[in-house]
Amino acid sequence: MKKDIENKLIHKNTKPTSMRILIYDFLSSREAALSLSEIENHFEKADRTIIFRTLKTFEEKGIVHGIQKL
Repeated sequence: MKKDIENKLIHKNTKPTSMRILIYDFLSSREAALSLSEIENHFEKADRTIIFRTLKTFEEKGIVHGIQKL
């Protein structure tokens, strides 16, 4: 499974770091959209900045899409 995620990230020109693999795995196991705070709560021991930057990179590379709250 980890190798599959690494290959998907590489295919999107994204370096497969440990945190990116963990976040990708977490997001791909969910059936509904999650808020940034829900993701941060799941990875409570991780630096919030790393989570935010990872999600921003995923959005820029077309791995995930963001939903703006009105």
